[in-house]
Amino acid sequence: MDAHDPALALSAIARALGVIEGERGNQARASELLRDSLSLYRELGEIWGIATALRAIGTLARRQGEYGEAGRLYRESLKLYEENGDPQAVALVLSDLAGIE
Repeated sequence: MDAHDPALALSAIARALGVIEGERGNQARASELLRDSLSLYRELGEIWGIATALRAIGTLARRQGEYGEAGRLYRESLKLYEENGDPQAVALVLSDLAGIE
């Protein structure tokens, strides 16, 4: 994947804006942006981006008290991070999962 690919940049921007909107309390807009980001990452086959977007959507679900959905999203993210060989991200997602237990 070319780091200068406009679609990849758009995916990353949508994810970042989604996280910001979630922090600002605008859950509906955050969800829309994060799901757009996930969709774009899936189209690109960008595994790390997919995992990161899933984790961000999981965090949004956790903040809304949707612990079952958060857990499902975190586990999907965890699997991708493990397959991608990213031990730091694996540790972060395991911490997220512990936080909802």
